[in-house]
Amino acid sequence: MQLDLADKVVLVSGSSRGIGKAIAAAFVREGARVMVSGRNADSVARTTSELSELANGKNAISFAGDLTDPEEINRCFDKLIGSWNQLDVVVANIGSGRGERGWQASDAAWERLIQANLTSTMRLCRAAIPHLKRTRGNVVIVGSIAGLEHLGAPAAYEVAKSAVISLGKYLSHELAQDDIRVNTVAPGNILFPGSVWEDKLQKNRTETMALIETTVPMKRFGSPEEIASAVLFLASKQASFITGACLVVDGGQTRSL
Repeated sequence: MQLDLADKVVLVSGSSRGIGKAIAAAFVREGARVMVSGRNADSVARTTSELSELANGKNAISFAGDLTDPEEINRCFDKLIGSWNQLDVVVANIGSGRGERGWQASDAAWERLIQANLTSTMRLCRAAIPHLKRTRGNVVIVGSIAGLEHLGAPAAYEVAKSAVISLGKYLSHELAQDDIRVNTVAPGNILFPGSVWEDKLQKNRTETMALIETTVPMKRFGSPEEIASAVLFLASKQASFITGACLVVDGGQTRSL
């Protein structure tokens, strides 16, 4: 399948590790030019170096900063446009699922997870859209199946991820006239170093694997690379008539239609 992503300029937020890193690496392998971003400068530099090696010393630049902060977002886009003078794809891979559980969670817990997941995604998209209008580019939002069904995650996280999926649908309608597509990928249980699932496996492997085997029909975790494949498809010309979609990648875990 020809994705035609060579020389496209891509910003992947949260791409120094895990799902975001796999997405950035997949774009680089397709010949795209990728900005790696994250809060930890050492991690960002290390990942950028690794991706540059994949592309013979080019096609990867870095930005270390907090992309939930409007000023940092502006600095990021200033560097990206200053380096490559275009933007074709934004992958909004922002968020956290760590927080207080239960209906009695504090206002501060709600505000933190809404800010980390919904508000930050909105801010990144809002800053990217003027640049995407020039290239008729597209946005892929990394959501979660927790935004589709109640899975026992913190309430604020489930609500925020549901709103993120709704944001993608809203933007797809608003931006279709500008030939900008907006889609969402909803991952299920993805295992990678430093993930919540790695923590759970270390604490109680037997119980954790029993949970996966009873709730996921494919009886396994997903990998970051499997999410990356879905993101690249939606960002490519092969998905040219797909916008406003939410592509679930969860091994069959969700039950709703």
